[in-house]
Amino acid sequence: MENKKKARRSAFQKTKKQPEWRRVQKENKFKRWFVRISFAALSLLIVFLSYQFWNFLSFVKSPLSQAPNTSAKSYVWDGKHQLNFLLLQFDDLEKTDGKIVFASLAFFDPASSRLRFLIIPVDISFLAQDSYITLQNCSNPTQNIDLLLEIISENLALPIDGYLVTDQRGLNVINADIRYDRAQGFEDGFSDWQQALFSWRNLLHLKRLKTDLYQYVWTDFSPQEIFALLGGVRTINPQDSSFFEIKANLTLEQNLPQIGKVVTIDTDAFDLLASKNFSEDAIQNERLTIEILNSTKISGLALETARLIKNMGGEVIEVGNQSERKTETYIEVFVDKPENYYTLARFAQILNCTVVNGNSEDQLRAQIRIVLGDSNQ
Repeated sequence: MENKKKARRSAFQKTKKQPEWRRVQKENKFKRWFVRISFAALSLLIVFLSYQFWNFLSFVKSPLSQAPNTSAKSYVWDGKHQLNFLLLQFDDLEKTDGKIVFASLAFFDPASSRLRFLIIPVDISFLAQDSYITLQNCSNPTQNIDLLLEIISENLALPIDGYLVTDQRGLNVINADIRYDRAQGFEDGFSDWQQALFSWRNLLHLKRLKTDLYQYVWTDFSPQEIFALLGGVRTINPQDSSFFEIKANLTLEQNLPQIGKVVTIDTDAFDLLASKNFSEDAIQNERLTIEILNSTKISGLALETARLIKNMGGEVIEVGNQSERKTETYIEVFVDKPENYYTLARFAQILNCTVVNGNSEDQLRAQIRIVLGDSNQ
């Protein structure tokens, strides 16, 4: 009898303990499922972020648009030295005969945190071979951006590293507006572009953003260069930017046979403004003396190049002709460790040529000798 009571008591105790065991089992099971679900969610998040990061890298490193093959694409901006770029706004980019309604040449120097703008009137005449054109009347400008850059650069004797071309729809895409008023300057500027391009909405919709930019923004800069540009420009107070405009004091009015009245650049007056305000500090600080020789049949090529070099901040001390004809342009240097000089790298970019070490026996007075060949005609 006593044994039966003990057996019943033991069975009752086992039955009483069983719910606790089941509760622990359920808790452990729940924890295991929670860990599995969390791991799966984390894996999906990692895959999603990796996919977005890959899209971002592809977006940054791929060309932003089908840009013409301008000289700017022979090199990539390093993000450290001065960048000169052309801003053009069209009335409608989709029209092959669209008109330019706004033009400005911008100069950004990240080292000195300076941003300067040169407003170019669209009705001013530029010499193009044996004729004159204005920006507002040039034929098919949307199809000839590369030629347009070359004409502006030659007339102003300033290098242009690239361009940004858009219309009002493009400004709407990047949530920005560039409006210029002669009294107040720019009312809105690049900070809007920076905020728009770096917004989470756009970063999560890179494909759509790139599609919109392809359609409404033309440039020969890569997104990587644009992000570097906008990131640097954003640090500059708009009130500290400088604004210049080609006005009557920088122009000449001429009456030309078979053409009529044209308003052109007064090169002497403009070069005084350009060399003082648009030159590159790094070139001025290195103070290398420069000799320029023309080894082509084109008369005046050395003088044209000298004007460009001076406006960039170079110290030209000799200009002349060379009887021996050269096919390629090159820069001959007579300094130690030429790789340490930004001036040489910059001139090689602009002239699209190589740098060679010169023989000290051939050196006259200059530390740099630029020999212009047929490639620079």
